[in-house]
Amino acid sequence: MNGPHLWTFKCFLSEGGKNVIAEWYEAQSATVRAAFDTALEYLRDQPPKNWVRPFVGTLRGECAGLVEIRFTEDRVRHRPIRFYGPQRMEFTLLTCAVEKNRKFVPPSTCKVALDRKEIVISQPERAAEYDF
Repeated sequence: MNGPHLWTFKCFLSEGGKNVIAEWYEAQSATVRAAFDTALEYLRDQPPKNWVRPFVGTLRGECAGLVEIRFTEDRVRHRPIRFYGPQRMEFTLLTCAVEKNRKFVPPSTCKVALDRKEIVISQPERAAEYDF
């Protein structure tokens, strides 16, 4: 990232050290990658009071404790899932899903993200800084 920013973005690392968000990113079209980058670039300098719909959604129910980044590209509702932490002014991207009929695809999105959140909290080295 160029210069100091309000937020530091991190990405979950698999047990083998692979950045799961980078893997997702590389599998996307150029337009989806550009939309993802634009969303993160916008959010990294915004105070939390500006992290609201349509850009960000606080999740509830089985997804409580998680937050989604919201953007639509290539006629798909993309939903990178993250949480605030593990340190102050950081957020960690945990997984990426799409939204269809008000549900995440894959259906295991919340469970996977919550499991990964617990891993990052107990093992902060399992999150690497996102490289813009």
